[in-house]
Amino acid sequence: IIKLLHLLIKKTTINMEEKFKIGFIGCGRVGTSLAKYLVTIGLSVVGVYDRTKEKGIESAKFIETDFINDKKQLIEKSDIIFITVSDSAIKSVWNEIYQNENSYLKNKIFVHCSGAISSEIFTNPNNFDFTACSLHPAQAFCDKYKSYLDLNKTVFTLEYNPKCNCNSIHKMK
Repeated sequence: IIKLLHLLIKKTTINMEEKFKIGFIGCGRVGTSLAKYLVTIGLSVVGVYDRTKEKGIESAKFIETDFINDKKQLIEKSDIIFITVSDSAIKSVWNEIYQNENSYLKNKIFVHCSGAISSEIFTNPNNFDFTACSLHPAQAFCDKYKSYLDLNKTVFTLEYNPKCNCNSIHKMK
């Protein structure tokens, strides 16, 4: 997974000399497990957001990061934003993010982890400069407090939305 994340940011304006900052929207089994794993391998998870404040605070404590009660604030603090909500909520969460003032989307990388939905869900009619992709872990997440232990041996696939300004990924081909 760390190699895939480095490939994503390699050609963006994110400074590779600095630790890139990762945020999570959604603190269910996938979001909590993936965030905890990234922290355990030394990456910087700057915060998590969940619509259920108690659930978000509980996951943030487990992950050892901050709970941020505002999606826009989380996005502004992050270089890579994982949207790890239920499959049925990805579109509405994205629409809410995209409908707000859009300048904070510039040079961000948005990722969802659904195995059933492509990254084309990240519509970009105004051609804002951000990258959108999906990162599919080939693993079941049965327990949000234990599933992260198996992520070091999990296979991931990366798929991106060519309709977005995905300059970083186009250059990787």
